[in-house]
Amino acid sequence: MTRKQKKILIRILTSAVLLVLLHFLPLSDILENVFGSSDDGAAPILRRAAMIVIYLIPYLIVGLDVIKGAIKKIGTGDFLDEEFLMMVATAGAFAIGEYPEATAVMLFYQVGELFQSIAVGKSRKSIAAMMDICPDTAIVLRDGAEEEVDPSEVLVGETVLVKPGEKVPIDGVISEGSTEYRSTDGREPAGRGRSRKLRVFGLDQPEFRDQGHDHDRVREQHRGAHPRAGRKQHR
Repeated sequence: MTRKQKKILIRILTSAVLLVLLHFLPLSDILENVFGSSDDGAAPILRRAAMIVIYLIPYLIVGLDVIKGAIKKIGTGDFLDEEFLMMVATAGAFAIGEYPEATAVMLFYQVGELFQSIAVGKSRKSIAAMMDICPDTAIVLRDGAEEEVDPSEVLVGETVLVKPGEKVPIDGVISEGSTEYRSTDGREPAGRGRSRKLRVFGLDQPEFRDQGHDHDRVREQHRGAHPRAGRKQHR
């Protein structure tokens, strides 16, 4: 986790611990002993104000960033997002006296945001790792000669020569050659039944290695994702 994510996690844990403690403490009895149990005069107002202040502590610990973000966006006019809605919902809960619920809602929202942030970070690392294994060049057969070009310059219908040990730089099917492709991450078994077609659909596709010795010719069929988005390896 990043430093920011660790900071948010600490706030979540701190708020959760305080919320649990407040749940088991006899707050009503404590406040009645402090401000009196009378329902007349200033006593009920003081008890309610004290209850709000007490629950604002875990609420602001976990939700202060959300409140700040919502208030800043109000000035820009573009404030109808989830942060603003969370602020309104929890403020309404405080207004009707549901202090634990208001704090819990903000707590669960921040937990979800933390999980989302971690998932996005892992996705970015996976994309960066896939970009690192993408080939920088492709060997295209043009006019009977081999020409080394950038994969983005390969045209639909052209034939690319893939030598043993090289990665397949474009989407297409094998037009010549019969070889075996083996997954290097264990998710796909080796099999000659997979040797006739090569097609990359996304960033989560496994990396393939050819187990044969002959060159393969791959003809590009279409332009879908960026040619460097995901590749299979040929050895």
